[in-house]
Amino acid sequence: MSISLFFKYRVVLFKSFLLEKKHSIKCLYRKFIIGKRTFYNPSTHTGDLPVRVLKHNVTYWLQTVSPQFYVILINQIQNNGLQAGLEYDCDRQKIIHAARVNAASINSARKISIYETFNAYLWGICYSLFVTFDEVVQKPHLRGTYSGKFDVSNQQVDAAKNVFFYAMSLKDKYSSWDKKLPNPESFSCKYAYYVERTNSLFTSAMYFVLCHEIGHSYYNHVNYVPATASQSLQEELDADNFALDQVMSCNNKELIPTLKHGAVAGMCALLFLSPKLYQGGTYPDADSRIRNVMEKLELKDLDLQWGMASLAFRLWGNYYGIDFDLPKTSENY
Repeated sequence: MSISLFFKYRVVLFKSFLLEKKHSIKCLYRKFIIGKRTFYNPSTHTGDLPVRVLKHNVTYWLQTVSPQFYVILINQIQNNGLQAGLEYDCDRQKIIHAARVNAASINSARKISIYETFNAYLWGICYSLFVTFDEVVQKPHLRGTYSGKFDVSNQQVDAAKNVFFYAMSLKDKYSSWDKKLPNPESFSCKYAYYVERTNSLFTSAMYFVLCHEIGHSYYNHVNYVPATASQSLQEELDADNFALDQVMSCNNKELIPTLKHGAVAGMCALLFLSPKLYQGGTYPDADSRIRNVMEKLELKDLDLQWGMASLAFRLWGNYYGIDFDLPKTSENY
């Protein structure tokens, strides 16, 4: 490593350290000076799981991220029958059912529903991917100590692991969220940096997911049943591409990287729902959808979204006992 690169990496690490301390100090101030120990407000937050405090963030982003998309959204509501607002379903059900997946959906009446259990799952996947990538991959690379192994003594990594397993448990069984684990509602200040960053990542993932559902309205997919499986597959890809267009239409250049991370995280969350990449039927294969997203986001070879996607496939393989023959080193993600 060159001397200039060595110092560049040290500057990045120092900035990251300062940012983490800033979040921690703000958290301590909020809790012990202002006395606000939770973001939950019973008068405005309905639901049972801590992710309930973010649903207003999701609707706000739909209205503000892209003026271009907001025009499309209003037009869909005024001229194409899309119902305003989101139905927030707190059914306390597992995500995977015999006939469906309780994720965001749009029905024939053009009403969009989101499910609290899936939202909790998505937040947990976002958190575990973000923390694990930062603590296991990115920081060790910058320090020159990368080994590819999980440091079980790292408190942040251990917490991310536990959040991941809670998120995965919701796939097959509903359960309450252990508030000792990181969560968006009430959390230890040592987790403040990663929780607050994950809140943005989750919200951007939901932006992508909901733009996908609005895409089904935009293309009038809700008016009929596709005649063939291939037609249904194409409609899902069309909705994905519609959502990607809305991500790329954001005028805030500082927000676009987060939106891109959200799109990748949202797709990778769908990956973790099954041990099979190749589902058949009426939905595109998970790897095909992720590849389509990665190609459409106009990423450079060293963009961190590649790293997150690579980590997601590795964690997916580890969780389901699937071995990958991957190279030990690579010039880029």
